[in-house]
Amino acid sequence: MGMDVYGLNPKLKSEKPKLNWDTASEKERDDYFEQMNKFEEENKGYYFRNNVWHWRPLADYIIEFTGCVEEDDIDRWHENGGFKVRDTDAKEIAKQLKYLIDTGHTKTYAEKHMEKLKKAREHNEKIDAESEKFHEEMVKEFAEFAEHSGGFKIC
Repeated sequence: MGMDVYGLNPKLKSEKPKLNWDTASEKERDDYFEQMNKFEEENKGYYFRNNVWHWRPLADYIIEFTGCVEEDDIDRWHENGGFKVRDTDAKEIAKQLKYLIDTGHTKTYAEKHMEKLKKAREHNEKIDAESEKFHEEMVKEFAEFAEHSGGFKIC
């Protein structure tokens, strides 16, 4: 699952490929996807894709450091409900992001973010290893707990 971000009025340098999906052969479909990749590369304002795990930190970075997102719009940056950003705001976001990149802020922030991700992954690996321990010993431990718990609450 991801976030698809489409330009509202992109400045196109080339024409978008077309395909009749009803009659297209597999080869024609493969060619179409290659042409679309090229089209999107040439036309930077047409489409931006990101999986949700990468989009959220990007959106948070934009919200926190560009000063271009209104308080009422913050949640909309984390939904895929079709929220629109005006051209003037998009240009200001681009300007602020380029400044943050040029001053080294983005690189430093990204390095800190990657360190947090590394720690989170290590933690998740430990949790995964623990969750794979469903065996008789764990059942015995829980039985012992239940016996001595005086009752328990599952939240």
